[in-house]
Amino acid sequence: MAIDSASLTLGEIATVEKLGGYSLASLDDSSAPKGNMLAALALVYRRRQGHPEFSWNEATALTITEAYEILGIKTTEASDAIATTEDKAPKASRSAKTSPATPTE
Repeated sequence: MAIDSASLTLGEIATVEKLGGYSLASLDDSSAPKGNMLAALALVYRRRQGHPEFSWNEATALTITEAYEILGIKTTEASDAIATTEDKAPKASRSAKTSPATPTE
């Protein structure tokens, strides 16, 4: 993800981390949740863009495409990054052979 964290003030970083629930470094961790972090970053960036009234509720109501637009992230780049970092979920088995034994006591 191409977020220029060096341009954020310490107060903005603190806001992002408080609202996002994780450190800013977690953006590079493919297993860390991203929803609140993206909303928090969108909030900070939108306010920087001259919309000081932009609220947390408005930020959390954004679609991922809208958040990427505010953050200046190209949708195709973000989609590629997500596609390469997500693990495929294992298929559920309906076979009794792989199910744990049910206690009879």
